[in-house]
Amino acid sequence: MVSPPPPPSEGHLVGLVRRTAGHSEGALEELYRAFEQPVYGLAQRILRDERAAEEAVVEVFQRVWSRAATFDPERGKVLAWVLTITRSVALEGLRSRRREQSSRVTLENAAEVALEGPGPVAVAASGET
Repeated sequence: MVSPPPPPSEGHLVGLVRRTAGHSEGALEELYRAFEQPVYGLAQRILRDERAAEEAVVEVFQRVWSRAATFDPERGKVLAWVLTITRSVALEGLRSRRREQSSRVTLENAAEVALEGPGPVAVAASGET
C-alpha cells in the first residue's frame, strides 16, 4: 500500500501563492490540488448543497487567482487565507440563495395576499361608518 505524499510545507505554499500572483497557472493548479478537499468540505458544510459547494470552489480559486498578490504570510498561513475566502464565498452564496427564495415566495404569494383582505374601497368605507 502506497501512503499519500506529505502535505506541502508552508514555505512551498507561500511560494505557490507568490507564483500565482505572477499569473502562473501551474502554481494555481498545485494550490487547487492541495486545497480542493478542505475548500469543498467547508463550502458543503455552510451551503448544504453539493452543486452550490462545487460552484463555490470555482469562485474561491478564481479569487485566489485574482487576490494572490494581497496574501501576506506575516498575517497567517495559506490554508487559513484560502479557507477565509471559502467562508466568505459560501456565506455570500447562502445570502444570495435566501434572497432569491424570499423574493420568489413573495412573487408567488402576491396574488393570494392581495385577495385575502378587504380592498381599498372596503377599507375606506369601513372608516367612514
